[in-house]
Amino acid sequence: GKLAGLDLDQLREGARVEKNQEKKNPTDFALWKLTPTGVRRQMEWDSPWGKGFPGWHIECTAMGVKYLGRQIDIHTGGMDHIPVHHTNEIAQSEGAFGADVVRFWLHNEFVMVDGEKMSKSKGNFYTLDDIVKRGLNPLAVRYFFLQAHYRTPMNFTWEGVEAGQSGYDRLLDKIGELQAKTKNLKIKTKNHNLKLKTEKAQELSKAFLVAINDDLNTAKGLAILWDLLRDQKITDEDKLALALDFDQVLGLKLDQVKAPAAVEIPAEVQRLVSAREQARQNKDFARSDDLRLQIQAAGFEVKDTPAGQVVREA
Repeated sequence: GKLAGLDLDQLREGARVEKNQEKKNPTDFALWKLTPTGVRRQMEWDSPWGKGFPGWHIECTAMGVKYLGRQIDIHTGGMDHIPVHHTNEIAQSEGAFGADVVRFWLHNEFVMVDGEKMSKSKGNFYTLDDIVKRGLNPLAVRYFFLQAHYRTPMNFTWEGVEAGQSGYDRLLDKIGELQAKTKNLKIKTKNHNLKLKTEKAQELSKAFLVAINDDLNTAKGLAILWDLLRDQKITDEDKLALALDFDQVLGLKLDQVKAPAAVEIPAEVQRLVSAREQARQNKDFARSDDLRLQIQAAGFEVKDTPAGQVVREA
């Protein structure tokens, strides 16, 4: 097949499925499977060929064409679907319509779990409920996956996902800060039609588009997002607008982040913060760390930013 690059002469009948003498060609596959005599299946239908059910290859094409039409831009799936399932989808589509209904096939590599292949038999797989029960945001898992190219094998570990949570939290904090500085400015990013004021922002906008168009290089796209947020020469308005624009691709729900609510800081905590700032200016970092701990004990946390210390409730 053109997708898998298979050599039909090298395929051995019976190597994958049991030989079927009723096939005209060994590479034929079932479009409709008949219910065995005397058996009643939970899901079966009448057809011109007898009572039965569709083969799983035709199921996918039928549903895709019904709900998406005869031209599907992107069809995704695992690497293991290339030689059989997706190759057969192409064959039946061309047989039915004279052309493949899919423009681009994108196949992801496997996700390993602690260095082993994920499988039901081993029980080494996780659900979103498992993620939530560990106090993690499901979107942090998305952030974790975005850090690697989809055709690169990934190793799922709780340490890795927790690091993804930390990175995602930092991103949310940064967007919250920008919302505060721009007073929750309503940014219109529909159709990526932005009016950016700074030349560097325009360059990063183009760079992000190049990365995503380069076989969905989300890892590079995420790096460009952080380059944008760290750049001191780009206006806060441009940063926020472009970050929300990038998120139309990344899907991290940055548009739902609001500026942190104003918090009244007790006088004693303010005194500790001022003392810590003085200690930092004196490069007395041991004193600075001790004051940070005192601030935390009072129920607040302090964060160092280029604009100075930021204090909020812990």
